[in-house]
Amino acid sequence: MSKTKDQLFQVDLRGVLDVFSNHLYSTSDVFIRELMQNGVDALRARREHEKEYVGKVTFELDRKEKVLTVVDTGVGLTGEQVQDVLSRIGSSSKREAEERARAGYIGQFGIGILSCFTVCDEIVVLTQSLDRDEPSVEWIAKIDGTFTVRELKKQLNTGTRVVLKFNDEGKRYAKRGVIEEVVTRYGSRLGEQIVIKKKPYEQWVGEDHGWDFKLKTESDIEEFRDACWRLQYDRDFLDVFSLHHSRHKIRGFALIDGERVSTREHRRHKVYSNGMFVTDEPGELIPKWASFARIEVELNSIRLTASRESIYTDEQYGKVKKAISKMLLKQLLKLAESNPALLRELIEQNDGAFREIAFEDNEFFDAIIRHLPFETNQGSMKLEDYLKEHDVIRVAPIVEQFRMIGPIAGASGQVIFNGGYTRHAELLERAGARLKGVACEMIDARSYVENLGDADEDLVQSFDDLLPILSDDVEGVRCRSVLKSFVPGSMPAVYLEGRDETLARSLDSARSITDGAWSEVVDALRKQVGDDQIGRILCLNAKNPTIMSMMHVDDPELVRSVWGMCYVRALLDAQQPLTENDSRLFARSMDSLFRRSLSGGEQS
Repeated sequence: MSKTKDQLFQVDLRGVLDVFSNHLYSTSDVFIRELMQNGVDALRARREHEKEYVGKVTFELDRKEKVLTVVDTGVGLTGEQVQDVLSRIGSSSKREAEERARAGYIGQFGIGILSCFTVCDEIVVLTQSLDRDEPSVEWIAKIDGTFTVRELKKQLNTGTRVVLKFNDEGKRYAKRGVIEEVVTRYGSRLGEQIVIKKKPYEQWVGEDHGWDFKLKTESDIEEFRDACWRLQYDRDFLDVFSLHHSRHKIRGFALIDGERVSTREHRRHKVYSNGMFVTDEPGELIPKWASFARIEVELNSIRLTASRESIYTDEQYGKVKKAISKMLLKQLLKLAESNPALLRELIEQNDGAFREIAFEDNEFFDAIIRHLPFETNQGSMKLEDYLKEHDVIRVAPIVEQFRMIGPIAGASGQVIFNGGYTRHAELLERAGARLKGVACEMIDARSYVENLGDADEDLVQSFDDLLPILSDDVEGVRCRSVLKSFVPGSMPAVYLEGRDETLARSLDSARSITDGAWSEVVDALRKQVGDDQIGRILCLNAKNPTIMSMMHVDDPELVRSVWGMCYVRALLDAQQPLTENDSRLFARSMDSLFRRSLSGGEQS
């Protein structure tokens, strides 16, 4: 039996790099993040020995030579640490036996520096430990998997220098604008001195842009505005509020910039962990309805994926998500008291998005519904204002029905909501179901006529005598006539119909102005709706002088002409489209009345 022997796995470095490039990281930009996080961790490690130490991480680009040099003044590495940390894939000084939960460390996996091979073929590291008894060390690694380590005769300053010469895959980083954008993205919230060296000056990226700020007074907001917002976004904002939750280790802010946005816009929010940028696509972590704000939040209790570009959706993720939503809702509702004008502006700018999300999200619905405006027959009205005096919401579910009912309801002081716009009827119906002590009633125009007042008996008798005349097919128009008493008396008639009749009328109007393939489509739809024209009602007003006079006319043609003019006027008052038959009726009625007028009331 052969003896067994423990052996080490052989690692194919090019295979590891393929995993980095094509499977682990979504962009090669992460090599900047890895270098930055190593530098920042080194600064924080040095601060454990020198508590007041500040230090900095500097990025310097030689565009001509396509060389990037990254220098940190942190704790540095000894020769032994170089072997242990840099030369062993998966090793890290932060996972040694002495490891302790050092708050503020960013790196977790110890293999990040290899990401530099996605943009270069050689990595040069020069380092000097804080322990000045240790010599300076040079470590050079090549893409073929080989590396060399040597001690330097000349002792360097404490810290670490990384030098990369970009290959063809990394040449785009030899442009100053690219380096500046990536360094700023990852370093702006670290709260450390991150510097881009540009002769003859230095551009400071991260200093004083961390998370230690207060937003309680106007001076706090002004200081924040000058220190952060204008520097990063080069624009002003309408309001800002902080997002802090100590138990779930959340801190950040939401900026309201007044920009009209879509709920589908993903990149208005930024998520960080321990100060380092993680993602600008937080998914469902930040609610869709928060698109009215730009949110930057640091989450230090969440678990990141191996690439550190996204977040595990575990139990803690759910708790953080809920906490963020509650904080945002609380701040949004505060605007109703502290800055109602701003809340109105936000609702106006994001009206469609707010209503769509309120329809999908009950939590947001409960917070916003009372502040949403709705069109009524008495003008635009916030639901909150209406509910101060009423407990029943009456809704005409489509625009055409609202236009039919609105005038006569308004004349009697009744408020009717227009439910014909997207999500308006659904939201009002849900308000009746979810708000305590509130009911919602959907009103159909045909049934509404039953609630109008009855006419005097003598007028009803006269009207009954006219019904055979009005029941005739006049120019192809068939519409049932009823007599009711309602205000205003100046309105001779109101046209009413059900939802199916409204659709049929719209299709009839469309058919008269279309041809070709579209006319065939309209005809097919029209056949499906049917032809119940008797479902259309012309409600004559017994309080109107013209209608009262018509009741005593003993001339069928004159009666039909007056009825025809009342019918067309009622259609126009209800903003209904005229069909060909309607237009012919209007022309015939007008012609008849003109001829009678010109002949002194006799037939010409």
